[in-house]
Amino acid sequence: MTTTDLQNKLRKLKMENKNEAKGLEDLLKEKELFDKEFTINDIDFNFKDFIHREITIKGETLFKHGVAALKENKLIEALGYFYAALTLNPKHGKAMNNLAISFYKLGQKEKAVEILKELLNMDPENKTASENLKIIEGELYEEKEEE
Repeated sequence: MTTTDLQNKLRKLKMENKNEAKGLEDLLKEKELFDKEFTINDIDFNFKDFIHREITIKGETLFKHGVAALKENKLIEALGYFYAALTLNPKHGKAMNNLAISFYKLGQKEKAVEILKELLNMDPENKTASENLKIIEGELYEEKEEE
């Protein structure tokens, strides 16, 4: 119903029933205030904030499930959770670090190094990733020396 339709109905009700007309008049004033205060852009912006917040919450939930799986040494399951968290938030540093640790524990040290380097390109100040990279690269170096 448009504002004009409401105004026409209000005029008609004023003639028929003053109490109902007063309620509709108040409603019409509220609608006009709402129309002035909120634009479709405001609503779109709030919707985008809502979606972002929901994605962040879901990503953190997936990350926490991944950490739990990693602690239980369910490494394939952990990989799935960390990849899912990174799908929702590709810049989730902790998920990337734990993904690398999962690969490391699976014996895929080169893949772990690749992920840690990618994380450090994104976040050069990440001390945990830097320390993990040094440890894994050191182990790879020692393995090559032993060959």
